[in-house]
Amino acid sequence: MDDFFFYEEPFDDHLTNLGKVFRRCSDKRLTLNWDKCHFKVKIGIVLGHIISNEKIEVDKAMMDLIANLHVLTCVKNTCRLLLEVYKGF
Repeated sequence: MDDFFFYEEPFDDHLTNLGKVFRRCSDKRLTLNWDKCHFKVKIGIVLGHIISNEKIEVDKAMMDLIANLHVLTCVKNTCRLLLEVYKGF
């Protein structure tokens, strides 16, 4: 299991559904990496987007990275680039 997130009001409903998610993961023998789990965050970055209570917007740092990429001319450089981008997630 990689990434998932959810938000629900009221907070009691949110906790109830979070419990359901954890039970479902346990039933299906899925494990969570607790070092990567974050709860009750006000702002998060998901797939190149900054998500908050007020809005969803494109991560400008990611856009700058993409806009300033040099032209890739071989497979080896493409693989290096993908590895660097993956490290950023």
